[in-house]
Amino acid sequence: MTESITKVIELIGNIYCPMRESDKKSLAAIMRPVNFKQHEKIIKIGDPASTFYFIEKGMSHSYLMKKKQLVTYRFDYEGHFVIAMESFLTDQPSSENIAALEPMQCYAIDKKDFERIAKDRVNLQLLLRKIVEQFIVRIMRYNRFMRFENAQQRYQIMCMHHPEVIRRAPLIHIATMLQMTPETLSRVRKAQWKNNTTTTENELQEI
Repeated sequence: MTESITKVIELIGNIYCPMRESDKKSLAAIMRPVNFKQHEKIIKIGDPASTFYFIEKGMSHSYLMKKKQLVTYRFDYEGHFVIAMESFLTDQPSSENIAALEPMQCYAIDKKDFERIAKDRVNLQLLLRKIVEQFIVRIMRYNRFMRFENAQQRYQIMCMHHPEVIRRAPLIHIATMLQMTPETLSRVRKAQWKNNTTTTENELQEI
């Protein structure tokens, strides 16, 4: 294994689940480096989403077009996997778009290759389960906080748990993610700066 891919696999193990050395070598053998330019589409609606990508550097967003408006509903960045989960699990064409918000350095893993090496490897099966679990938990938390928190609290939650998104993503995408107009987001940000309002971490659910 190269030094770069060794570091990436160690990071995956630390974030998701430990792996044996033999598992790491098998995983390294099917991972390939791939770069995306800023605004380049990683997955398009209608494409088969049979590949998932570990982000070494950069940020992506998942979005749909609604009434000619781009609506973002997920951000992924370093340490996350980019994956069109519904398509990945059902082998149906993707129902979402995923694009690079920044130049991205990733490692691609083909689903069939992963299934082949994971067939008799419990730790690799667990790795995929952890990836799927994290994805589902994020969706559940997002749905809950969008339904029960007000605009100010939604922005605070994003600031607390995803400061990278606040720092790096365009405000128009943050606004649609939080189901606000850009004008509402601007007012919320100004109010937070003016009042220096804070809420304890226990009061804010992670998304």
